[in-house]
Amino acid sequence: MQIEFIRHMPAWKKIAVVDGLNETVKTLAMSGRRSRYPQASKAELRRRLAGPLLGEELARKVYGEINDLDCEVSANFSSAEDTIFSKLEWYRMGGEVSDHQWRDILGVLKTRSGELDLDYLHKWAKELRVSDLLERALKQAGT
Repeated sequence: MQIEFIRHMPAWKKIAVVDGLNETVKTLAMSGRRSRYPQASKAELRRRLAGPLLGEELARKVYGEINDLDCEVSANFSSAEDTIFSKLEWYRMGGEVSDHQWRDILGVLKTRSGELDLDYLHKWAKELRVSDLLERALKQAGT
């Protein structure tokens, strides 16, 4: 019933409805940003909203870096060991046939060989039931 109503609307009215919906979505998104970053300035909130709407590359060109707005930015990265575990689990779940996963595992082992916490690797490989794969990878990588 509502679709029929919309079909018979004049074009100018459809544009006004869509514009209103866009404003509502933007208001809700800005409200979400405001609750996640309560100390942020208006400029920072606009920049944080621009990223998802415009894409980060365009948002950076238009509004600049978030760091330039005097705000704190943090990022979490997986350790090399946790990346290895993730790849080992995917390799196992995929039937141990993925050359892509195996190459990634070997690549991390080779590039980070002197920095890896081998005790941590062995402990968690046992917990995750991928010890056999870890041993094979370590041997193949020459670690």
